Amino acid sequence: MRIEGFRSRATDRGTRTEAIVAWEDAPRRPAELFFEVSGAGALDAADANAFVAAVAVPAIRNGERRISVAGSVCPRLRDGVAAAAGLFRAWYRVPFPAPVVEPDGGFVAPRARSPRLAGIFASGGVDSSFSIRRNRRDLPPGHPRSYRRAIRVRDLAFPFDAAPERKSHIEARSSRAVSAVAAAADLDVTEIATNAAGVEPEFEVFNRWTHGSVLAAAGLAADGALTDVTVSASHDVRSGVRSWGSHPILDPLFGTAAREIHHEGIESTRMEKVAEIARWPAALEVLYVCTGGPFESDAMNCGICEKCVRTRVSLLVAGVEAPPTFPAGRVSAAEIDAIAPSAASRRPDYYWGELVGATRTAGEAGIAAAIGRMIERQRRVDAWNAELGWKGSLRRMDRKWLGGALLSARRRWAPR
Repeated sequence: MRIEGFRSRATDRGTRTEAIVAWEDAPRRPAELFFEVSGAGALDAADANAFVAAVAVPAIRNGERRISVAGSVCPRLRDGVAAAAGLFRAWYRVPFPAPVVEPDGGFVAPRARSPRLAGIFASGGVDSSFSIRRNRRDLPPGHPRSYRRAIRVRDLAFPFDAAPERKSHIEARSSRAVSAVAAAADLDVTEIATNAAGVEPEFEVFNRWTHGSVLAAAGLAADGALTDVTVSASHDVRSGVRSWGSHPILDPLFGTAAREIHHEGIESTRMEKVAEIARWPAALEVLYVCTGGPFESDAMNCGICEKCVRTRVSLLVAGVEAPPTFPAGRVSAAEIDAIAPSAASRRPDYYWGELVGATRTAGEAGIAAAIGRMIERQRRVDAWNAELGWKGSLRRMDRKWLGGALLSARRRWAPR
């Protein structure tokens, strides 16, 4: 892989830096990769390190033997790419060795600016809003890790094939939420537009492999004065930190000598995070978790998708029966019963398990029972898809010996 043709220019938003990514071993066409920074710190062009971080995991996954760069690269990032390749070999049995990073400007450690300046990726959702709240609660303003920037990455919170109207609506909601939370926490906002997520165009690959490195790359492209950038954890150690595209081991590997990438919040469950947000009106009033839309009104969330219902249940346990960014009314057992199983497992024990006991303790036995039924529905679908048990054995035999005739007949005669 080659990263070449760097150029930077001013736009009506801020500063845009572009380069061409040319694949050498994978059968992929050359494509332009860009970062455009607006808001706080928009005058600095992104350097080669941001581009290396953006393409490193796709290069690892697709067997590129090298990453040749027209510029200098931090040796710490070089070592991080090698470590990330080792981690993916352990997680996903990737057969390829780490690509060799070859900068024509040599390995040069960038110098961190002084004083230190910390930022955090913000979306207006549960994880980042909790991290901002905790940072403000626990650190004095003069602390070097006290956040001064909220970094919002545009076009990063939905499946890549979403309709333009849906994307526009999501962007407006996220921007509104981040602006409000940042104002309440006295943070300047930096916005970054990039197509780095599209280097691996499948959304599931983005989730399992690349979204942490894409965030890190955006962090390296952001305001040149930043020295520390935080990614908020989606998972927690008590439920089990899973192999995932953003991970407390993986994300920091994409930092440089000038900019640390941190992954924080694994010690807190999602229910604990929601409870903290319930005590912070500024975040609660703009809480945004839903990637549906567009909605007929200016609503922030649909209120009925799995993630919305789960958040509403968590807020109910935290004492908020009518959260302001969801449809009016108290969450019900019927809404949980209406959640259809997903073909791609939602890991219901992971995301809903803590809510069973919490709702029962809160005197919400009906909701606790509905959660149990929903978990069991998803477990059955997961077992079917994984071909577990006697039904799985029968499916494998049907496919091998009968060409799938039994399953076809079952579908044909199943009640409509």
